[in-house]
Amino acid sequence: MAGLTALALSLAAADLGIDKDAAWGPRRTSLCVFGLVVLLVAQHAALARIAASAWRFIARTLALPRLFADLARLLPFLEPLRTRLAQASRKIGLLAPTAVGAGPDSAEGRPPEQVNQVPRLGPWKSLSVLTLVLMIALVYVWFVSAGFWLRWPSGTSYYDLLAEGFVHGRTSLMIEPDPRLVELDNPYSLTDRQGIPTLWDASYFNGKYFLYWGPVPALLLTLPKLASGIEIADLAVVFAATFAILVFSSLILVSIWRRFFAERLPHWLLLAGVLLIGFGLPLLWVLSSPNVYEASTASGMAFFLGGVYLALPNLLSQSTGRLRLILAGTLWALALGSRAVLLVPTMALTVFIFVQAARGSRPSRASNLVALGIPLVIGVTLLGWYNFDRFGSPFETGFRFQLTGRDETWEGVFDPRYVIPNTYNYLLRSFRTLSVFPFLKPIWGVEEVPYLSANLPEGLGTPPMYTPQPVSGVLVSTPAHLFAVYLVWWVLCGEASIGAGAGKAPGKIDRTLSAPDLRISMVGLVLVAFFAFLPASLYHWNANRFLLDFMPLVALLSVVGAWLAVERNRSPTPQRIAIRALVAATFLGSATAAFLLAVSGDQLRFEQLNPALFDWITRALAL
Repeated sequence: MAGLTALALSLAAADLGIDKDAAWGPRRTSLCVFGLVVLLVAQHAALARIAASAWRFIARTLALPRLFADLARLLPFLEPLRTRLAQASRKIGLLAPTAVGAGPDSAEGRPPEQVNQVPRLGPWKSLSVLTLVLMIALVYVWFVSAGFWLRWPSGTSYYDLLAEGFVHGRTSLMIEPDPRLVELDNPYSLTDRQGIPTLWDASYFNGKYFLYWGPVPALLLTLPKLASGIEIADLAVVFAATFAILVFSSLILVSIWRRFFAERLPHWLLLAGVLLIGFGLPLLWVLSSPNVYEASTASGMAFFLGGVYLALPNLLSQSTGRLRLILAGTLWALALGSRAVLLVPTMALTVFIFVQAARGSRPSRASNLVALGIPLVIGVTLLGWYNFDRFGSPFETGFRFQLTGRDETWEGVFDPRYVIPNTYNYLLRSFRTLSVFPFLKPIWGVEEVPYLSANLPEGLGTPPMYTPQPVSGVLVSTPAHLFAVYLVWWVLCGEASIGAGAGKAPGKIDRTLSAPDLRISMVGLVLVAFFAFLPASLYHWNANRFLLDFMPLVALLSVVGAWLAVERNRSPTPQRIAIRALVAATFLGSATAAFLLAVSGDQLRFEQLNPALFDWITRALAL
């Protein structure tokens, strides 16, 4: 009765006149929490019986033990949690004793030589990784909301407009263009269409508006649009995609850690790696400017990394089932439907997996590769049909039909002459320091590389169409990525073996680092990262958001390179202490610098949307 009374008073305080303020304050919230806690304590026995009955029904109906086994196979670091859950379930009678552990996918159903071939992460270490990921996600919420947390600012809603068109059975937007555009000889010229309102950066063709960005994010928004009809801003897509990048990158790191480093290096190195991939450029940067451009780029990389994780056993010289390859091919098809330039790294990774499979001898490899390729073929075919329905050509994305601020043609969008300035801006461009928060600020990229462009032969200079934006060279702002350079050096010139198996205790598995397997795996990731960087290096527009096309892959290489550097210096010497201190300092410094650069950004989002918070932080950190 006390719990019900407290709960009722908290819910009806405004109606009863007890609280004149309709908003929930700390006292009213505390009263509600008190009522709920008292109710739970008083009725815990009955609630436990209801929960046990419901759990038994769900377990019998949905075959949850098998679902847990499949989930643990896809997410290996959850295996200890699944085993403990099964044991606890047997003790309290929630599942039948034979429900878990008897199947071929469980540890009890596998031959002894196949059990524990890859060391487990352990429940507490898994929990530490999960906790760190959730803490980074809270930082993401702070960035995307400009410090308001629950109240997210408004922004562009281009993908919502396309989703609305999909709901109504059309590939064009529901917005009707100004009829005066039809009368213009060249509606794509900003000068010719002066005074005519247009949807900025939309593609205009045959009197209709389209989007040249990939349609997959809008396709995924159709379900919530049908269910609720609410408008979903592009910043929500950016946040969801960025969080997915964090999750998949963490899963990839955990898999590599378990396969090669788990029993050889301290656990804090894994946490440092998760911190770097979560805070490193440009994830926080895109969250500080969450528009449709960032939504397309982040969605493509999220799907791409999801496919990389599912296909990772093939990169790590291990076998995998068809289900993982089918899902990997599906996610890569969705990546292409979000970001067309990901076709280059997707093709590179697919070829590498084919080559890896050719090195094997099992006849099932061919069917596995077919399982990987079929979703890709279906996805590319559907994307071609989508383009044909809009523009009459399966290869036309609408990019050259966009209504933007340029009058010149789009024939020089990709050009090899952009490689030198793009490489300089993305890797080596510096930043400027401030005497107040956020202390670091990106500076505009250069059109001509100092000391180099003046000495280039005639005709190799930067074309006039090149447009640099405020950028931060990753090797300067986040020096932890120098470990990626170290990893590339090791792949090309490193020793053939690392560690020794001498002194292995009887009955235990040899945990020495398999250098050939690691080298082959890293060759694949290095090639994929290079081919992901290639389109950005050839593109006429230079901006920090395009780092998202390749930097998550480089971040993985940087973390593995740091682990490898520590592994190669394990003897108790000053060099060992120095290399670990260097890893800790560069990882923490890189994460901090990326955080500060994202706050300053190129749109001053925090300063404009939440000036009170920005001013408070500035005063609190005044030097």
